[in-house]
Amino acid sequence: MITMIELSDILEPLEKNFKPLDDDKRETYFEHLKDADIFILKKAVTQLLDEHDKARFPYIAEIKSAMRYVGRKRTYATVEELEGYCEDCKNTGYIIRENPNLPGYDSARPCHCVLGQKARVGWIRELKEKDKVNLNAIIAEVKKREHIMSSKRDVEELRKTQARIEELKEED
Repeated sequence: MITMIELSDILEPLEKNFKPLDDDKRETYFEHLKDADIFILKKAVTQLLDEHDKARFPYIAEIKSAMRYVGRKRTYATVEELEGYCEDCKNTGYIIRENPNLPGYDSARPCHCVLGQKARVGWIRELKEKDKVNLNAIIAEVKKREHIMSSKRDVEELRKTQARIEELKEED
């Protein structure tokens, strides 16, 4: 079953090309498409982007028709889609577990999979881009996202970022 968030992400390319759905219509689309196969729905949206020649957002029936067409062409997930699925994080990119440093609190850690490593690199890149910010502000930003970074490597990366920020301050 597809969640509302997943459906919104899948339909986002259509909303960029056509008039976006209001909340009521989005709920209606969700009710009719929530049991759809996520891979087939994604392929159907791609097909609609290529072939839908109307000036309006595709109707539910048009999306379902595209799904039937795509489903007839391919009934199984591709190797790339199967290889990209991570059992550990369920393709979220994050592993949630109890934080050993704060009993009773969970922490999210980037997973070892491709999505998790992209998330980790994104965190570090984003932190590096925030020049002229002190270490406390960086830590507050991370906690604000409800992610607790507890590994030695992440702490070391934060220290390197802080040193670079100090260098940038001195250059000004």
